[in-house]
Amino acid sequence: MSRNCYTVITFSPVQSFIDKSRKLRDLYGSSYILSFLSWIICQAAEKQSYKVVYPALPNVVQGMPNQIVIAGNLSEADINKIEDYFNQAWKCLLDSCR
Repeated sequence: MSRNCYTVITFSPVQSFIDKSRKLRDLYGSSYILSFLSWIICQAAEKQSYKVVYPALPNVVQGMPNQIVIAGNLSEADINKIEDYFNQAWKCLLDSCR
């Protein structure tokens, strides 16, 4: 019997980040930022030839969850690469907002 291996990647604090929104545009902006960061994780995994299982449509940016399921057992080096992509995207967001 073969066993499938999956890797789950998540980041937080999502609820408290969105909860700080006082206006609709703040809610939209915070939701968009989190969706963008999730999308970056999916793109980084696919660049390393991994299949993103959840969300089902990783090429759609809006409405992405903060929990990503990837088929396969990612190595420490692969996880570090994904983390580097995430950190670069976060830095880009910060630089753009300044």
